Amino acid sequence: MFKKIVLLFIGLGLSAVAFSQIPPNFGQRVEELIKSRDPSVKLRKGTDQSVTAIFPCGQRQCEQTFYRLPLKRENVFMNVVVLTEHQVKNKKALLVVRGGDANVEIKGLLTPNRDGLQYLYNHLDLFLDRHISLIDTGCPTDKLKSYNDCADGYRKSQQYADDFKVIIDFLKKQYEMEDFYVFGHSSGGISSRWLGVNLSSELKGIVNSSVMNLSRGTDNLSYSTVGFNMDQIKIKVLNIAHKDDAC
Repeated sequence: MFKKIVLLFIGLGLSAVAFSQIPPNFGQRVEELIKSRDPSVKLRKGTDQSVTAIFPCGQRQCEQTFYRLPLKRENVFMNVVVLTEHQVKNKKALLVVRGGDANVEIKGLLTPNRDGLQYLYNHLDLFLDRHISLIDTGCPTDKLKSYNDCADGYRKSQQYADDFKVIIDFLKKQYEMEDFYVFGHSSGGISSRWLGVNLSSELKGIVNSSVMNLSRGTDNLSYSTVGFNMDQIKIKVLNIAHKDDAC
């Protein structure tokens, strides 16, 4: 039901694989993946900043590409995985900010793990049928040294909005995407709400999925969303929660 609600929200236009730091052996790691891959998966190395996996998904061919996008800060990157249908240009993008440490990684055969795209990954076909690409996003590499580096202080800042806009600008240029939605799950909801405030000019809407509304006492995570005034967000918002949701 959750996924159908998300599809309706985006479809009507209601206005990830493992490196926290830039790997010194990136090319070698790609070669290892190529040698050990499933025969049905084709790996294609792009530049030093990207590698693509092409694989069958249902009745279609899908592709997912790991990118490390340079930010204005020296030697700092945004890691993202773009998951879409092979050689099909979708205009709509759902940018997913996971719960947990928001670290976009390379694992196995360039498959974003389920934590990366949450419960959406198992239903990829429903999104591609509606011409929506899924984008696994997280925190920049200089905010991954410790868990609290990418907490409220950064996520509510204009710097985060500017860093995130680098992803959007890249998708506009590389994939000709036009409509962008942010999906935040659990602690990712800190991102979706503050991006809805600070990056509203670039977004069509946000989806808050099982988001944290109380601060976690051990590290004060999500303190900025306690009593968050949703009226600050001027774009469309979809909130998804269960009555027994622990967040």
